[in-house]
Amino acid sequence: MSCQTLGACGASIDSSDDGSDGTFHCINGGTVGGTTGGCTCTSCNAGYSGTSCQNADACTASSTSSKDGSDGTFHCINGGTVGGTAGSCTCSCGAGYEGDGCAGASACTASTDSTKTGSDGIFHCVNGGTVGGTTTDCTCGSCDVGYEGANCASASVCDADFFVESNACVARPSGAHSDAGDAVAGQNTWCVCPVNHHVYRHTCVSCPVGTRNVGSDGTAVRDAAPGVDTACAAKPAAPTTPSPVAQNTTAAARAVLGPDTKRGGFHGGIDAVSIAIALCAIGGVGLAGAKIAKQLLAPRASRRSRYKRGDRSERQALLIPL
Repeated sequence: MSCQTLGACGASIDSSDDGSDGTFHCINGGTVGGTTGGCTCTSCNAGYSGTSCQNADACTASSTSSKDGSDGTFHCINGGTVGGTAGSCTCSCGAGYEGDGCAGASACTASTDSTKTGSDGIFHCVNGGTVGGTTTDCTCGSCDVGYEGANCASASVCDADFFVESNACVARPSGAHSDAGDAVAGQNTWCVCPVNHHVYRHTCVSCPVGTRNVGSDGTAVRDAAPGVDTACAAKPAAPTTPSPVAQNTTAAARAVLGPDTKRGGFHGGIDAVSIAIALCAIGGVGLAGAKIAKQLLAPRASRRSRYKRGDRSERQALLIPL
């Protein structure tokens, strides 16, 4: 009886070769081993397994851009979900990314949701803003007139001493004032002039001396500027009251020169010199005072005779208030 030596196994790509004749199905980088009837296939390429290295393993994600999935490791980033098996890996991208391995940032899209920051390619952009940029780097520009900010969400307002005209901030007219905060997107506004000023050629001008700017009820008016020309009005004259000196002088004269019905003439019972001194003391030292004093110091008979003649012009002249 003679013995035969079994030959070493050889690799085959034919899946029906089971090694019984020394030829064994061994693929995907596997190393064939053993001898006829006992062949093996080991050291499969990465991503493959099985008795003949015929099984493609499930893909795993990698951040290495060169990983193409041929060995079961696939470049899949930015939250992408890896799928498939070795040699045919896939990467399903999340919002905001696209392309092989989800490496490409998508163009941003606008949203009215104020929580959208662009991390997923969706960005809060309102009030006519134009969204731009790509995921994580979104922008919102060209806001409608009257709005500003990174999302065009903030209303533009004018600074102090500016007013709104045709949706723009315009510097105040000379002398006028306005507080900050006029909304640019709102209606036209105006500044106001200080108290006792009026509008002339769209600027605030002080009222001329002796005039003021008040309403019909006497309260101060602050004209709007710019605007039509306005005017101030003369201050009302203060009511005139005779001075105490004039009042007292006239009263004293009436008391001294008043008619005495019993005597048919003028009072002569008061010392004329004392009355004249009293009139001078209260201010009757002008022309009228001098006339009164002269009359009082004249002889009584002379005074009586003149008044009997009906000459009352001098008497009336003496009663003119100072």
